[in-house]
Amino acid sequence: MADKSATMSVFSALDDIAYLFNLRATGDIDTCPVGIAYATVERHVEDGGTGIVTLFCDDAKIVDAQVKAHLNEANVTVKPYDSVISHIQSHVQADSSHKVWMDQSRTNYALTRSVPSPQLIDAQNAITPMKAVKNKAELNGMKLAHLKDGVAMARFIAWLTHTLTVENKSVSEVEIDQVLTGFRKEQDGFIELSFPTIAGVGSNGAIIHYSAKEDTDLLQYLDTTQPILIDSGGQYTCGTTDVTRTWHFGDATQAFREYYTRVLKGHIGVDTMVFPEGTPGFVLDVFARKALWDVGRDYGHGTGHGVGAALNVHEGPMSISPRWGNTEALKKGMIVSNEPGYYEDGVCGIRIENLLSITYVNDDDNVAFEQNLKDGDEGYPTLPSGQKRFLKFERLTMIPIQKNLIMTHLMTGEELDWLDSYHRDVFQAIAPLLDEGTPEMLWLTEACAEIGR
Repeated sequence: MADKSATMSVFSALDDIAYLFNLRATGDIDTCPVGIAYATVERHVEDGGTGIVTLFCDDAKIVDAQVKAHLNEANVTVKPYDSVISHIQSHVQADSSHKVWMDQSRTNYALTRSVPSPQLIDAQNAITPMKAVKNKAELNGMKLAHLKDGVAMARFIAWLTHTLTVENKSVSEVEIDQVLTGFRKEQDGFIELSFPTIAGVGSNGAIIHYSAKEDTDLLQYLDTTQPILIDSGGQYTCGTTDVTRTWHFGDATQAFREYYTRVLKGHIGVDTMVFPEGTPGFVLDVFARKALWDVGRDYGHGTGHGVGAALNVHEGPMSISPRWGNTEALKKGMIVSNEPGYYEDGVCGIRIENLLSITYVNDDDNVAFEQNLKDGDEGYPTLPSGQKRFLKFERLTMIPIQKNLIMTHLMTGEELDWLDSYHRDVFQAIAPLLDEGTPEMLWLTEACAEIGR
């Protein structure tokens, strides 16, 4: 704020506010652990920069003794939700030199019009880039959440495989959603879904944001004759998950297997990228699409979005997509999705999604980052003139990828090695959390076995 000569910052994006106060809420916004509120941070120049922080929300949100103590310790003033505009107006009217910093692209009209143009600083707020870069505690929490998700998914797919192939039953998209959610609910720390589950059988898999409902013409039943695309995730006290897998429990067509394989090749293409600091996400997008472009195919959505740490499943400011206007650089500590896909209207949809965290290739750079060292500090790694630090991805999602849908002759040796390595990681992470001899353990063991070549 001092650098921008701002005397007040205004925050209205709910995940920014949750991050600022390190608070979460349920009940206001489905699948997002945020509470309806506003916030301001004031910098009193005459007092040497002393800050006054105000949270505007309904009193019912802060009746809990722990929440009250948390806010009191941080010297946060709480005011009624609907007093935010008068609070901002009092600040700008008190002194014509006061400047209010707010991101108009993420602020409603009522707030933006309360500040005269000469006193408005319209720019990305300070929380957005801070929130995107996770600290060590947030990253550890996200890793734990994905272990929980891996256990839930192993139990679910073991159940689904047995139901379809042993009991020879069909299962509705709604029941699939309910059963998967039930396995997530069994995990310690589960709060709610991170978004409404997408469970699309056959042609419904081609509807990008499909949501199954009872008694509708679109509702389909899964059996061994059709594939299913399942995009789902959970909100846990420790983190947020988002994963997509496409499954087929019968004999898939050659065309389906080819496009599945090409989607997987694109997924691996992004996952294995090494790139210099300062690289925006759109640079990586082409690697997700090349195998599809080779046969004249593409998909109509972005390849990757940011993900919050125990926050909103969609988070900016970065992305991996063809939107070349987003020049936000990918940075150490960010978490992004990797989800190339392929869709045929009226036929099927294919998507393979993992969440990835970004880290430095050089471990010394990672150590310096975690110690919050800056250029010039003792212990901060120096680079030869003209050189850059390089980044890579680490996988958070620990869920197998269906092997018998892969056309191995379309894969390179390095890609098959990647698949085997990923499955070894999944097995080492999830197997200790399952009981020996259970259906989920038997399924995981087979699912993570090396692929035939």
